[in-house]
Amino acid sequence: EKLEEENQKLRRDSMLHESQTSSAIQKLQEENERLRKDLEEQAAKISKANASQEKLRTEHALVVQQLKEKNEQYDHLVNTEFAKSTENYSRLEKMHEAVVMKLADLGEDNDTLEKERDAAKEQLEKAYAQLQLYDETVLELDSLKAS
Repeated sequence: EKLEEENQKLRRDSMLHESQTSSAIQKLQEENERLRKDLEEQAAKISKANASQEKLRTEHALVVQQLKEKNEQYDHLVNTEFAKSTENYSRLEKMHEAVVMKLADLGEDNDTLEKERDAAKEQLEKAYAQLQLYDETVLELDSLKAS
């Protein structure tokens, strides 16, 4: 009987130990499952973050490329406008020189025309004076003939 009691006690201890071990194993399995799920969630978050980061890198590269193109267009436009401005300035300077020369020519023409006008005026005044003298002479002759 003593042996039976010990045997039962050992069995109870063994069952208790198995129960505890099984419970511990079950707890460890549950903990492992929870950790696995956490790791999967973390991996999904990291994957999503990597995808977002890659998308941002792609967008950044595209924006940088567009900015470079815009900068090149602006540089081209500035250089073209500068060339046009320089060309326009040269044309304006030549036109100014032509206007100055034309004004000088007009000034000379004006002086010549003034001299011709003054000479014609003098001739007209002389002719008028001669006409008046002629009219006076004719009147005197007519008055002499009438008397």
